[in-house]
Amino acid sequence: MLVPTVAVRLYRPVALALDAAGIPPAPVFAEFDMPDPAVTGWDVRLPLPQIAGVWDRLLQVTSDPSFALRAAEHIDLTVCDVITFLEGNAKTLHDALQAKFRFLPLITNAIEWTLDTDGDEAALTLFERPPRPPLAPVAEYLMGSRNVFLRRFGPSPWQLRQVSFRHPEPPHLEAYRSVFGVTPQFGAALDRIVFDKALLAAPMRSRDDALSELLRRYAEPALASAERTASVTGRVEALLSSGVSPGVAAAARHLGLAPRTLQRMLKNEGTSYAEVANRMLRAAAERLLSRRELAIAEVAHALGFGDTSAFHHAFMRWTGVTPREFRIRALGDSYNEPSHGRLGPRTAAE
Repeated sequence: MLVPTVAVRLYRPVALALDAAGIPPAPVFAEFDMPDPAVTGWDVRLPLPQIAGVWDRLLQVTSDPSFALRAAEHIDLTVCDVITFLEGNAKTLHDALQAKFRFLPLITNAIEWTLDTDGDEAALTLFERPPRPPLAPVAEYLMGSRNVFLRRFGPSPWQLRQVSFRHPEPPHLEAYRSVFGVTPQFGAALDRIVFDKALLAAPMRSRDDALSELLRRYAEPALASAERTASVTGRVEALLSSGVSPGVAAAARHLGLAPRTLQRMLKNEGTSYAEVANRMLRAAAERLLSRRELAIAEVAHALGFGDTSAFHHAFMRWTGVTPREFRIRALGDSYNEPSHGRLGPRTAAE
């Protein structure tokens, strides 16, 4: 399967939080063969499996179960990347989020953010790639960092309506309330922050059109270069995300390869076309089931299943829960399954 990578520089706020706690950060990162984030460029990326245990170690050395949230408080423009500068200087929050979605592959392919709207609410949902069981400090740091950034540089006044985490509720909630301004829901289906939809059209506090254009001129070629050198797995994922007809033959044709060659290249990367397609199908299923206006039968049809029963069994195999159980956890106990719905236009994030 695709090995996700992360820019070491993303851990710069973590290093600052360690410093604030009186703990030298370099030796902690060295335990995982990570260079010091303070002096490392954005082009240095490490495979996620190499640094998978770093958060357990961080919680151990700090003896602080809320350390990930405290690290998120160290997010500002002085420790961020070109993507964050593009966000901070965008015209509106919607423009900022689109820049985040587009250029995120420059620094990591280990996560994905999606934007959904429903009524007067908008929601940012965090997905880890590939999907894995909830890892509390990772979700807390990424969700906390997102909110801290938007609180400082997004539309004013910034306020969340709701926060949900997949992991169980911890014994103490003070740090969560401090970072998010609300008490999160735990044991949910999705890691998500919800805010007023009207904020999407509101201006960012540091809007600078000239600087945004300059940064975009840098980011576009960098992204194109990254896409050219992307793994075959990543290229297949991009094809499937763009709506290319499923099937190894169609994917191979779009990539200019023979089907057997594509299968061999995927095997060399430790995966297969079937594994990649199933992973992407599961991700699409989770996104569509999070849209309350769609009936489960519609989602099954949109994903190419012959009947709802086949989709039910596939989703159970992927997640261990039924589609209905997933959407009740994602949308709340008061959610009522529509008898029919409509597949409207999807957002750019989808």
